[in-house]
Amino acid sequence: MSELLIVDDERIVREQLKLLFESEGYSVRIASNGEIALIKFAQAKPDLVVMDVMMPKMNGYAAAKKIYEIDSKVPIIFLTAKDSDADEMHAFSVGAHDFISKSVEGCLLVARVRRALERTIEIAGDEVQDLAQIGELKIDFSLGAIYSKEKVIDHLTKTESDLLKLLYNANGAFLSVNSIISSLRGLGFACVDTMLYVHVCNLRKKLGACGSKVVCERARGYKLERN
Repeated sequence: MSELLIVDDERIVREQLKLLFESEGYSVRIASNGEIALIKFAQAKPDLVVMDVMMPKMNGYAAAKKIYEIDSKVPIIFLTAKDSDADEMHAFSVGAHDFISKSVEGCLLVARVRRALERTIEIAGDEVQDLAQIGELKIDFSLGAIYSKEKVIDHLTKTESDLLKLLYNANGAFLSVNSIISSLRGLGFACVDTMLYVHVCNLRKKLGACGSKVVCERARGYKLERN
């Protein structure tokens, strides 16, 4: 049985979501703000987090960053009334797995959560080619870890890890923007071209000096230079 952590400062929303997911067979913990969410996440290590954005004491974006310091691979889905493109891009820039409006039908929300959990299992079961060498860096896709001289220097989010793995497995060939977006969507991530740009920028930053190995050409897309 998968365990979810529901984080929202509105009691009625927490109770409704708890009833919804418990009716689908999930174990559910709840938290009323980001600070409490961090405590409960550290205690229980749930399989997935459904979290509001605007909350007192610590908002969802800040809480997500802290959660990823504990577990860089847990899926975090923002369920929020904030629906601007800027809000959505901010969510994905901090590593969110999905960004969903609170007006969504319950059955669709359950389906998105189920798919996110299934994808987590698929990634965990795929141990082939999970180690990669990029310049002076070693990447462990299974852990989302970036190593330099055998020391972990940063962690990849799930989207960043899958994006880097796509580019790595292309063996230096360009992948079009559309093909990358299609692949990421097939892996269970919501993605459009503006969000892909955000993910690439974050990936380059985490790769440090090797970030320039992620090459972009407007007409051809993206490629990774391994050496």
